[in-house]
Amino acid sequence: SKNKIPGDLQGFADDLSLLVTTSMKPSKAGPATDILPLRDATQKGLNAINRWCKSVGLKLSALKSHVVIFTHRKNITIKDPIKIGGKPIDVVSSTKFLGITLDSKLNWNEHVTNQIKKCKNILMQ
Repeated sequence: SKNKIPGDLQGFADDLSLLVTTSMKPSKAGPATDILPLRDATQKGLNAINRWCKSVGLKLSALKSHVVIFTHRKNITIKDPIKIGGKPIDVVSSTKFLGITLDSKLNWNEHVTNQIKKCKNILMQ
């Protein structure tokens, strides 16, 4: 249906996270780089969430939203940007979710670096 949200939606306080997955199969031309099905499913989910938010008097902010593509593949791009209310959302390489930094390659380097900085700041006080 029009309001069915593809993927998993997680909410905590005033934050929402939408996780949409798809399989990208390589073709004879080489590794898969077309993420159109993923982009379309994500856009469909955001449209449904945005409609619901409007119906209950809430507003999604494109400026406070972003997209992270979790993959080990290289050269993955979104040709047609994902939007909220007609405004494009930035694609970023990492995000914080409940205090944990998740990067697009799903390694822990950025998170560990951030935690070390926090610890050093506490120890140096």
